Amino acid sequence: MNVRQGTENIIKNAEREVRYAKTCLDCLKAEEEAEELWRHWSALLDHYVKAVSAMRRATNNGTTKAWSDRLLSEQKSDPVLHYAFQSRDHANHVFESLRTAAPRSTSWKSKTFGNVRFTGDNSDIRFFKTTTDPDGNTKEHLVAEMNTKDGRYQSGSLKEDEVSERPAFIELTDVKTRSGLHSVPDLGVDKPRQAAEIGDRIIDWLETKLSDVQSPS
Repeated sequence: MNVRQGTENIIKNAEREVRYAKTCLDCLKAEEEAEELWRHWSALLDHYVKAVSAMRRATNNGTTKAWSDRLLSEQKSDPVLHYAFQSRDHANHVFESLRTAAPRSTSWKSKTFGNVRFTGDNSDIRFFKTTTDPDGNTKEHLVAEMNTKDGRYQSGSLKEDEVSERPAFIELTDVKTRSGLHSVPDLGVDKPRQAAEIGDRIIDWLETKLSDVQSPS
């Protein structure tokens, strides 16, 4: 693409913003502390929007104007890209809503007790089953016991394949901005993977568009 003269620094800034966004996504995927997740997510959204702004600024005049318009059109029409853009606006207005991140947790799916989930530190968790003999006498039987530390299974009578751990994750919700209410896109993934999945799609799109800007026509 033959961008106009004087835009070299803008394109370099776009490259930098894409690189920063990718780093934020890597941090988001690796983070184990629930409190830190929103910081990485907000930074990812911020660099995403700045990268798009830089690419548009470098191409919004002359022969590349049509490409700049298509870039904006794609961002608005794609449910994931549009939600991420609106989420950035939403994240910048920190006083308007509560940001929620689910902490790391351990769960045990029991036929008797259903799906039991624990977060934080728990000592000597015990599950008893009551039986009644033909004479009407009741007796409690210890079915399972467990201890958790920071949402992780530490010890107990359960085998490793009987418990599952879920990492901390951002609980994405519909966001309300000045332009209206914007729903979380249906990504076909469970909630713990939503933010990372959105991040992956953002980075893929940004890198494709950046390659267009950098390539000679």
